[in-house]
Amino acid sequence: MTRAISNEQLEGDQSNIASSKPDQAAAICWRLSQQGEIEILLISSLGSGRWILPKGHLQKRELSFRAAQREALEEAGISGKIRKKPVGYFRYKKDGRIELTVAVHLLKVFSDNEIHPELGQRRKVWVAPQDATLLVDEPELKTILGSLAIQSALTSRDRQALFSSANPKPATPQNIAATAF
Repeated sequence: MTRAISNEQLEGDQSNIASSKPDQAAAICWRLSQQGEIEILLISSLGSGRWILPKGHLQKRELSFRAAQREALEEAGISGKIRKKPVGYFRYKKDGRIELTVAVHLLKVFSDNEIHPELGQRRKVWVAPQDATLLVDEPELKTILGSLAIQSALTSRDRQALFSSANPKPATPQNIAATAF
């Protein structure tokens, strides 16, 4: 169960959370659908089966963006380009007891591997960002997901490929994956 807070508290808390070392790191894994729409990956938690982002504890001397990248691969078979700077932080209570702080990083998906360490233990679903906000439980995570606009996730090359009328190829995940992040 997470602690509910107001938007005013969240805005002030983001700077307080960011000043301390996170306990865990999470990846907002995103890709473009065949229609050129952003999709976010959610996975089921091992215990309750609720929808979450791939996340986990930082290993000794591990940077949060590397932990987020590792967790995406271990828990969901996702590999891609990770943003080093977190897009936000959220807190939750693990097992209803221990409050943990999670640094959240964007990960542009390059591949979705069929075989990975937690295969068969979790469900995976790709959803629109606005749908992800309805499926996750953590209020601060809902705010982070809700604040992500298509412009923040896409690089200028991504936007050019998607929205340029001069682009002879239709925008597909394969076309966009070839661009730099």
